[in-house]
Amino acid sequence: MFGIKLKVRALITINIVVLSLLAVGWNFGLIATKSANDSSSTLNQNSETRSNGDIYWSLIDVFSEPIFGQDISVEASVEPAIAIENGKIYVVWSSKNDTNGAGTDYDIFYRYFNGNVWSEIQVISEPVPGQDISTERSSYPHIAVENGKIYVVWNDQNNTNGCGNRFDPEIFFRCNLTGTSWEPIQVISEPVFGQNFNTAQCWAPNIAVENGKIYVVWDDENNTNGCGGGALDDEIFYRANLTGSSWEPIQVISEPVPGQDINTRSSYFPAISVENGKIYVVWMDRNDTNGAGDDDDIFYRANLTGSGWEPVQVISEPVFGQNSTISTTRGHSLAVKNGKIYVVWCDANDTNGAGTDEDIFYRCNLTGSNWEDIQALSEPVPGQDFNTADSCIPAIAVENSKIYVVWQDWNNTNGAGGDRDIFYRANLTGSSWEPVQVISEPVPGYDFNNKSSISSAITVENGKIYVVWQDWNNTNGAGTDVDIFYRFGCPGLFINQGRVKPISGNTSSDFNFTVNYNHLKNIAPTEITVDISGIVHSMLEVDPGDTNYKDGKKYYFTISHLDIGNHTFQCRASDGLENTYIPFVNNPIVYNTPPNIKTPNNLTAIEDTYYEIIYEYDDIDVVNVGQIVTWGFSTNASWLAFNDVNAMLYGTPTQDDIGEYWVNISINDTQDIDFTNFTLTVIDLNDNPVITTDDVTVTNEDELYEVDYNATDIDSPIENQIWT
Repeated sequence: MFGIKLKVRALITINIVVLSLLAVGWNFGLIATKSANDSSSTLNQNSETRSNGDIYWSLIDVFSEPIFGQDISVEASVEPAIAIENGKIYVVWSSKNDTNGAGTDYDIFYRYFNGNVWSEIQVISEPVPGQDISTERSSYPHIAVENGKIYVVWNDQNNTNGCGNRFDPEIFFRCNLTGTSWEPIQVISEPVFGQNFNTAQCWAPNIAVENGKIYVVWDDENNTNGCGGGALDDEIFYRANLTGSSWEPIQVISEPVPGQDINTRSSYFPAISVENGKIYVVWMDRNDTNGAGDDDDIFYRANLTGSGWEPVQVISEPVFGQNSTISTTRGHSLAVKNGKIYVVWCDANDTNGAGTDEDIFYRCNLTGSNWEDIQALSEPVPGQDFNTADSCIPAIAVENSKIYVVWQDWNNTNGAGGDRDIFYRANLTGSSWEPVQVISEPVPGYDFNNKSSISSAITVENGKIYVVWQDWNNTNGAGTDVDIFYRFGCPGLFINQGRVKPISGNTSSDFNFTVNYNHLKNIAPTEITVDISGIVHSMLEVDPGDTNYKDGKKYYFTISHLDIGNHTFQCRASDGLENTYIPFVNNPIVYNTPPNIKTPNNLTAIEDTYYEIIYEYDDIDVVNVGQIVTWGFSTNASWLAFNDVNAMLYGTPTQDDIGEYWVNISINDTQDIDFTNFTLTVIDLNDNPVITTDDVTVTNEDELYEVDYNATDIDSPIENQIWT
C-alpha cells in the first residue's frame, strides 16, 4: 500500500520591488482611473477626492475585467504582482477565467498600461494563444521589467518540456524581449531541460533583473546537491542567467555548507533583490540557525561579490543568537536601494508590546553591516497593542530613502470594518512613519468594501505609488467573485478623473467631463484643460466660490455635436510650476444616427399626367456635424427620372407606359442606408376617339349622299365604337 504526499500551502504573496534608476519628470501620462462604484454603497463615492497625509489616492480600478464596469470574468483572479518602468505598468496574476480559451484551470494572465490605456489581457502560461494546452494549475507569478523587456516566473503543475506532472510543480520562466511577442516557456527548476530530474515540489518563485542578468529564487523539496528533501525539508534554490542565453547551475543557498544537509527543517517563500551586481535574499525558515529556535523566522543571505554567499543571518530575532521570538512568521517582502536593505514581515510575537496577534514588523540595514531595531508598523503607537486583530502579508517598496508598505489587515482602522482591507503606511523622512491609511476603501472612514481585500503588491516610481490586490467586492460592477483591483497614489499636484457621461451616444449627446484638482499647498491651478481629439478646451469650475484646493475642487466641461467615431480625451492641469496629465480610459464613442426617409410613396401615376414626389428625410448628424448624404435611384420605368440635388422623383407616362413598374429610392450617409421599394402603377386615362374621314360638304340633287366614316381610338378596337 502506498500514498501520494501532497503539499498544502497557505496563500502567501511575496513581493519584491526592483526600482528603476531612470528618472522622468512630471509631464508624462498618469494613470487613468475610474469611479469606485460598489454596489453595496448608498453614498456618492465620487463626490470628492480626499487626502490623507501627503498622498492623494486615485479611484479604485478593476483590471482583471476585460471591459470596465462589466462582470465578464466570473471566476477567481488571485496572486497579483506588479512592476513599473517609465510610467508603464505591468501586472501578472493567476486566474481561473476562460479568457482567450485558456480553460477554467488556473493560468497566468498578463496586462500592461502604456501610459494611455490598458492592453488586452494575455494568457502567458499557455504556449499557444487560444488553445488550452496547460490544463493544470499555474500560480504564484512574479514579474520584473528592465528596458522594456518583461520577465515572468511562476510555479506550474503542467508537464511542459517533460518536467513532470500535477504532483510535481516546477518553476516556469517566460520573457518578452520585444514588447510584442513572448519567447517559449522554459522550466528552470530542472537542471537539464526536458528531463524530469526534480521529481519533488517547487514553489513560490521570485525574480530580479539587472543589466540583462536574470536572478530567480524558489523553495524546493528536491535533494539537489545533497541538500536533503521531502515536505519537511524544503530548501531555498537559486539560479541565474547571466548571459541572456543559458542558465547557470542551481545553487542551494539555505544550506550553510554546499553539499551538506545541515538545515533539516523547512525553508520557504524566498524574495530576492539585486543592486550593482549584489544579490540579496530573504526567506522563512524553521531551522535552528544561530539559535533562532525551530519556530518560523526570517532568514537573510547575500552574495556581495558574485562569487560566494555570506553567512546566513536571522533578522526576525531582536538579538542575534537568542530565540526571543517564538511564534510563526507569515509573509515577508524585501527591497534594496543604494546599498540599504529593508525588510517587512508578519509575526505574532509580542515585540515592542505589539501583542500576540499578528502584526507587521519592519527592520532595515542602512550601513550594510548592522541591522536597526525591529519596529511594529501595524501599531499606530509604538509599544501599545491598539491593533488587536491580525495584520499580515506585507509588501514593501523604497525610492529616494522613502519607504512604502502595504499589507492586509482585519483591524477596524479608520472605520474600515472588521473585514480584511489593504492598509498603507509610509516613512517619508527616514525618521518617522506617517499615519496608516486604508486604501481598499474608496472613501476614508466608510466601510464600503465589506468583503475581503488581500494579497497586495506595491511599486513606486518618481514618488508615485502603485498598488494591486485581490478583492471580493463588487467595485465598478466587477461582481462578487475575486478580481484584481488597482489604485494609484500621488503627492502634490494631482488630477483625479471622475466619470465621463455618457460613454457613448450620438451627435446630439452631451458628453460631460468632470475632474478633481487637488493641491497639497492649496495653490489654484493656472489652467485646467481637456484635449478632445486634438482640440483643447478650458474646463469650468463647478463651484467658483470654493477656494480650498486641498480637499479636491471639481472642474467640468460639456460638449456635444462631436464627430462620429472614437475620440481621445486628455486632461491637463498646471499650478505654474508642475504639470500633470491624465488620459481617459473610457473614451466615449459617438455612434452614427441612420438617415430616415419620412416621405410616403405615391403608388399610382396617370397616363399623360405629370408625376412628382419630393423626398424628405431625418438625420441629426447632417444638422449637428454637417454630415453629407447621397441619394440613390433605380427603376425599370424609362419615363421616370430622379434629381438627387432636391431628392425629386418625376416624369410623365404615356399611353405606351401603362402598367406596373418597380422603383427603389435610397439615402446613404456612408455608414448607414435607408431605402424604400415600391410598385408604381400607371393608370390608363380614356382618350377621345378621332374621326379620320373627311367630311363631304357638297352633294348633287337626286344623287345618293353617302360618306363611309372611319375613326381611330387607341383605347378600344373599332368594333366597339358606337356611332351616332
